[in-house]
Amino acid sequence: MKTPAPLTLALVGMGSAGRSRERACAEVEGIALAARVSRRPGGGDRPLSEVLQDPAVQALAISTENTAHADLVQAGLEAGKHVLCDYPLALSGARARELFDSAKKAGRVLHVEHIALLSEEHRNLKAEVARAGRLVKGEYLFQGGWNEKLADTAYT
Repeated sequence: MKTPAPLTLALVGMGSAGRSRERACAEVEGIALAARVSRRPGGGDRPLSEVLQDPAVQALAISTENTAHADLVQAGLEAGKHVLCDYPLALSGARARELFDSAKKAGRVLHVEHIALLSEEHRNLKAEVARAGRLVKGEYLFQGGWNEKLADTAYT
């Protein structure tokens, strides 16, 4: 059986989530990393405008600040790319629905993912649950707060 050609993927946003996605992509057969896009000096290797116009890039993985997700997803879909976007897809349910409608109309895949599923903590938790057996009770603690790095859009 012939091995399919790898999916050519561009990472958009090279902050902590983008770097986590880059590590995850390195572990998956069938993905060829075509570009890294970042507004941070030295954080990427190609500009977004070039990536969107490149027919060799089949898909985008968007890991930027939440407020930029919807516009980047729309740009990717309009450029004919499949799009994987970190949660949240958009800041409203109506806008998210528009994006899924755009993907359907374009015949492209749009997938929303929680980047936390790629974390070392998540991998350790999965291994611990597998070792311990059936989970009877669990708790999840999420602490939020002001993050100066996330507030600075020049950083992502």
